[in-house]
Amino acid sequence: MTSTDALTAIFTRRSIRRFSRRPIDVPTQRTLLRAAFAAPAAENAGTRRFLVINDRDTLDALPSLHPSAEPAREAALAVLVCCDTSAEPQTTFWPQDCAVATQNIMLAARALGLGSLWCGIHPSEAREKAFISAFSMPGMVRPVSLVLLGYPLQSFFEANRYDEHAVFSNLWGKAYRPEEEEDASSQDMPL
Repeated sequence: MTSTDALTAIFTRRSIRRFSRRPIDVPTQRTLLRAAFAAPAAENAGTRRFLVINDRDTLDALPSLHPSAEPAREAALAVLVCCDTSAEPQTTFWPQDCAVATQNIMLAARALGLGSLWCGIHPSEAREKAFISAFSMPGMVRPVSLVLLGYPLQSFFEANRYDEHAVFSNLWGKAYRPEEEEDASSQDMPL
């Protein structure tokens, strides 16, 4: 199994909407799940749960549950990221915990040459109910996101999205200009 370095995976990750139906082997699936479990969790809560969807009929039915899941008809795999609200220790930060696990799955997928698409479920009550019903989930389990996965039929590329107007330094509204601060501090240094 070869992989891309972390920064390349981060900078070139794209939302992929066209997949080959080539299957994803079991060791790769396990790597994706290990990445999900490696994500940080507030208060070290063990509330995240993952439903692996690899049945073709079930993948083909996902667009009926989510308006952005049409690419599931081509995807080889999907992972439904959930929170078990009855698990201990519990945390109020379970949406963030599930979001970072979702991101880890997607970055691991990119590192392994797979494409991914994040389909948000929580906090849409209608979407949550649709997934709970479709997958016979117990009432204490909350679906948070659906990640579609497969070998991409689109290219990965880097798009620099850095926006200097959205980054501040020490006070809200004060422009982040580290080179200016570095120059100023070097001028204060005695020779």
